Amino acid sequence: MQQESLLRKKLLVMLGILGVSYSSIFIRFTGAPAVVVVFFRMAFAAVPLTLLVLARSDLRDELKGLGTGPILGALLSGVFLALHLTFYVQSVHLTTISSATLLVDTEVLFVALVSAFLFREKISPAGRIGILLALIGSVMLSVGDLLLGAVQGMGVVENAGFLGLQEAVTLEAEVGRSGMGPNRILGDVFALIGAVFLAVYTLLGSRLRKSVSTISYTFLAYAGASAVLLCTCLAASIPLTGWSSNDYFFSFLMTVFCTFMGHSIFNWGLKYLPAPFISTCRLGEPVVATILAVLLFAEVPGLHQIIGGGIVLAGLYIYCMRD
Repeated sequence: MQQESLLRKKLLVMLGILGVSYSSIFIRFTGAPAVVVVFFRMAFAAVPLTLLVLARSDLRDELKGLGTGPILGALLSGVFLALHLTFYVQSVHLTTISSATLLVDTEVLFVALVSAFLFREKISPAGRIGILLALIGSVMLSVGDLLLGAVQGMGVVENAGFLGLQEAVTLEAEVGRSGMGPNRILGDVFALIGAVFLAVYTLLGSRLRKSVSTISYTFLAYAGASAVLLCTCLAASIPLTGWSSNDYFFSFLMTVFCTFMGHSIFNWGLKYLPAPFISTCRLGEPVVATILAVLLFAEVPGLHQIIGGGIVLAGLYIYCMRD
């Protein structure tokens, strides 16, 4: 019975891969600024958590009993979550889905490096090999995207000579939105920046979760993320209304599938399953996302993406399964 229960928990965590893998697909169907899409994703998650906190006296008592440090820390982690998601959304619009998901999942390596330099945590020889391989694979991905983007950018310029200015501008916009244009290296950089912000969010959360319950922590983090995104939109005069219905609909789907049925399942699984198992399961995201991108957008990975992506996944796997 105990083995069957453990198997069910593992299967549930593996289903969480499908939840997070839809994130990049949903993003491609949005057209509003990244900060708007992420605001609604976070707000849709914060509202039910707020209602839950208001309905449960034990959660209200816990929040009242928390010191200023944990509350500010949880709110700050929400700020880094907002930054991570904003850069990630923008990266998916600029580069290929396979590159964006692979590079943002290098977050675990940034966590390792920060832990080693700031907290003096040792990295095993296997972990170092994993980090080195992931770094090599990331460089291969980015260099390949840079060269391919430059070639495709030259193609847009050549076409401008006989298409006319308006048609050339339209072609360049379409190429950029498809993740196949000269801006794809910028998308890769945004994905890596998003990975850094996600690493900070993870480090803050891992320390705060020792004294703060899951619901209270996520409530504060999502509320903090929603607040900073709202302030950003107001400061930049970016409207929250008037966008396509797709922007609101797919932001809501990201909340349901990617936030609640994806990351929340992983967080739940950490209580019952080893962390390396959870981390290894997360490596399925770029694989599933790439398959979905091929089926939905005919976005077939190039040779440099297949080789570089394989090296990244191998490095991440070796690091996650280290002793």
